[in-house]
Amino acid sequence: MTSGATGAGPGVVVFSAAINDTRSPRRATLTIGQQALTVTQDVVACTYTITPLSLPLPATIAVTAAENYTWPPSRDRRALLRASTGRVMAAWYGDAVTIDVNVASGLTQQLAVYVADYDSYGRQQKVDILDQSGAVLDSQVVTSFTGGRYLSWTVRGHVTVRATRLEGPNAVVSGVFLGNTTAAAGTGASATFVGTDTTTGGEWRKVYGGSGYAIAADVTTQVLSPSGGSGAVTVTGPAGCAWTASSDSAWLSVVSGANGSGSGTVGFTIAASTSPSPRAATLTVGKQTFTLTQGASR
Repeated sequence: MTSGATGAGPGVVVFSAAINDTRSPRRATLTIGQQALTVTQDVVACTYTITPLSLPLPATIAVTAAENYTWPPSRDRRALLRASTGRVMAAWYGDAVTIDVNVASGLTQQLAVYVADYDSYGRQQKVDILDQSGAVLDSQVVTSFTGGRYLSWTVRGHVTVRATRLEGPNAVVSGVFLGNTTAAAGTGASATFVGTDTTTGGEWRKVYGGSGYAIAADVTTQVLSPSGGSGAVTVTGPAGCAWTASSDSAWLSVVSGANGSGSGTVGFTIAASTSPSPRAATLTVGKQTFTLTQGASR
C-alpha cells in the first residue's frame, strides 16, 4: 500500500502492483478492517520486436530521390519478377532518379540497374555513376529501351547512381541489383562499365541480385556477405519479460545477449560460406524469429 494504510470512517486506500513476470496469473488479498478484497493479476504479454542494428552486408542500397509509379498488373516478360510470386511493372521516376550504393571496404561489387520505357514514350536518359564529391566515374546514355535493358558496372566504395532525363516525360529505373563481390585492394570510389543486357528482361533471378536487390513497388532485399562477419539485432520487449536467443544453424552463432529481459541487444557471427547457393538461418528470440540470408560463395 502506498497510502491510506490506517484510517477511521470513510477513506481511500491506494496500492500498487509489481509487474508479473511469472508465467501464471497470481492473486493477492487486501484486508481493510475485517473486509477482504482479492485482486487477480494477469501475466505480462511478452511479445518482442527484432530489428537489425548492424549487419555484415557486402553493400547497401537506398533509393534517395524519386517518385514511384506502378502500371496495371501484367504478365509482360519485361515486368520484373517479384521477390515472392508474380511480376510487377513499376519504376522510380523523375527528372532525376538517384540511388545510393555503399560497398564494404576491401570489396568490389557487381552492380546492375534495369530500365524500361514500358509505355513507349520515346524516353532517352543518361545514367551516371558518381563518387561522393559528385565527380562522374562513368556515364552511359540509354535510348530505345522499350524492351527493357540492364546496365552493369563493377564498383568500389560509396557511389551514387543517377538517371537523368534527356528526352521524354521523365527518367525511369525499375530495379537495382547487386551481384558478385570480389576482394580488392585500394581505397576510394571507382566504377568500370561492364556492358548492357537486352535479353534477360524481367527474368532476373539467377542472373542478377545474388547479393541483394531493390525493385520498384516491391521490396528491398539484401543478403549477408559470403565472407562472413559479425552483426547485431535490437530486441524490444516489455520490462520483466525474460527471453533467450538461439540460432537454428551452425554457421550463425549467438555470441552475446543469449539471455536477456525486456529490451536488449543480441550479437552474432556468421561463418564464411563455401556454398554455391545462398543459405538462410533463423535467429529466435522468445517466440519471435528473424531470418538471415547469406550470399553464395563465388
